[in-house]
Amino acid sequence: MRQESSTSKVKVAWMKIRWTMCKSEDVLRFKTDIAAHTQCLLILLAALQVKLLRTQDSTYRKQAAAFGISLQAVTRECISKLSMLLGAIRTSIDQGQRLLEATMQIWLSNIQIFHMTRAIYHMLGQMPYQVERQQPVYMIDALGKVAPFRLEFIRSQEALKAVLNFNFKKIPSGLRKIENGESLFRDRSTGRFIDMTNRD
Repeated sequence: MRQESSTSKVKVAWMKIRWTMCKSEDVLRFKTDIAAHTQCLLILLAALQVKLLRTQDSTYRKQAAAFGISLQAVTRECISKLSMLLGAIRTSIDQGQRLLEATMQIWLSNIQIFHMTRAIYHMLGQMPYQVERQQPVYMIDALGKVAPFRLEFIRSQEALKAVLNFNFKKIPSGLRKIENGESLFRDRSTGRFIDMTNRD
């Protein structure tokens, strides 16, 4: 390709013509081979990508299946715990209702006991005072004289009259009133008169 002489120029021109005419088929074949190799490589890359996508799809499906199984297990466990919790709540509600009913019964019983106690207290207030045995009874007569005696000795009205006669033996009008039944007995603590005609 040097420009030293006309021979070399002719030679260069001849090489250009020869290259253009003779080697164009080789160049075309080379280009075709390169295009074929390129297409093969592209097809291989596409196949690899499809295989990779399939592998990823299989992995995703396995992961989705495993996730679905674990989700079902967690859901079953949650439902079981919720059922247990609902059972415990029902039991607590039943126990609370029974406790309220028992409390109501106790409250009603206490009210009944209170009313009964009040009635007993009222009845005790109306009952005459009971004197214990071995305890003397003090009788204050119309003259203000105090005469103690024991109830063990008074077993009838006649015995009481005998005690009164003994106390009033010095007062004839007193003896006459006692014999005629013109005497009254009153409880000093309550202020009520005692019915001597009652045999009880």
